[in-house]
Amino acid sequence: MKKIFLFLILCLISQNITIAQELKKKDKKKIIASVSDLLITNYVFEENAISMSKLLEKNQQNGKYKSFRSTKDFISALVSDIRSVNNDQHLDIYYRPKENNQPENNSSLPKSLLEERGSKNNYGLKEVKILDGNIGYINVSNFSLGNFLEQAKIAVSSAMSFVKNTDALILDMKNNPGGSNDLTIYLLSYFFSETKQPLWDAYHRPSNKTTKFNTVKTNGEKYLNKPLYILLDNGSFSAPEAFAYSLKHYEMATVIGEKSYGGAHPSLVYKINDEFSILIPTSRIINPITKTDWEQKGVTPNIETSSKKALITAQIIALEKLNELNKRVEYENYIKTLNSIKEPLIIDEAILSNYLGKYELAKDRHLTITKNCEFLFGQMTGDNNKIKLIALDKTSFKAENMDAQIKFNMAEEGIVNGLTFSIGNNNMEATKTE
Repeated sequence: MKKIFLFLILCLISQNITIAQELKKKDKKKIIASVSDLLITNYVFEENAISMSKLLEKNQQNGKYKSFRSTKDFISALVSDIRSVNNDQHLDIYYRPKENNQPENNSSLPKSLLEERGSKNNYGLKEVKILDGNIGYINVSNFSLGNFLEQAKIAVSSAMSFVKNTDALILDMKNNPGGSNDLTIYLLSYFFSETKQPLWDAYHRPSNKTTKFNTVKTNGEKYLNKPLYILLDNGSFSAPEAFAYSLKHYEMATVIGEKSYGGAHPSLVYKINDEFSILIPTSRIINPITKTDWEQKGVTPNIETSSKKALITAQIIALEKLNELNKRVEYENYIKTLNSIKEPLIIDEAILSNYLGKYELAKDRHLTITKNCEFLFGQMTGDNNKIKLIALDKTSFKAENMDAQIKFNMAEEGIVNGLTFSIGNNNMEATKTE
């Protein structure tokens, strides 16, 4: 009985696969024709669109697309082919099957993409905090899509209100895949004193018209006349590039990190049929200063460094700038600490070994120093966590991610008899017991 039941299930699955394949085979020609027509009518460069259309037609005639059984593989092949003409990474095709007669979403983009650019991602504002030296930090992981513009603007205004009293600001747009043009302009507007400051023109090929894009009114206090730093890397695409390109060429921000990906063409989603949609770049950007854009060139940083070191580099540069304007011991200490983290000092293992042991801070309260590879670690009595210690010099160490330092005391050269433990403005002396 079990064998018969299993056989019936396999038959039904096989039948469904056959029907699905036959449907796809019947519809492929229509989908390809629709993609070609939409590209020729709307793609930003007509000559490239014609080349894409001819390539699709040639591949279809050669039977390239017959072998693809899954929708995913078929779409991937189409996208790969149309992108191959001029490497435009904005070009994309989406598949969203109708199920259970559910009503149409108000966007042609997949629900998953909309969700990750909405409230589930805090509209792209991943982290907002104040760093040492009163430096603001905002991690912009994406520019929330237009469906969420009003909610996203509220989130942006809240973030900018949080950092308004800082002395410098770092906007982290590494690995930001882009998003809403309107939200990009809204955030940009916080850094210009003038409303309707020209940002860029966009030539729209389908209508053969050029539209001017200017700053807009913000719902909060602007962030003006303070050092501004933007972090980019190779994963920064489209909207963060527009943001950084504008402020860089207005000489209002310092861009730090890696050259960005290079996607400058504003795009629109067009319906192919009830289940397929295509994202097509329809416009090209014209910056008022450079008279061009960053398409396939990327935004070149003012200061190039690895993506991993971009934030700490920005912090050091910001603190050095603030220290130039107003000399403060705190700035110099922060700079020293950050430099030691960015380029860790390698202390001789014989010296490090002298620091190992248990130090008594108070009755029944000890700080134990251990070593793993070339780094020291500190662990308090009753605490399961070991804190990594970053060398500031041969005897002074900073606790990683904490406002705490340790300075080992020498009774005579090479002999350690205790340490000074500092947290904030409080200092505690500890005697070495073991």
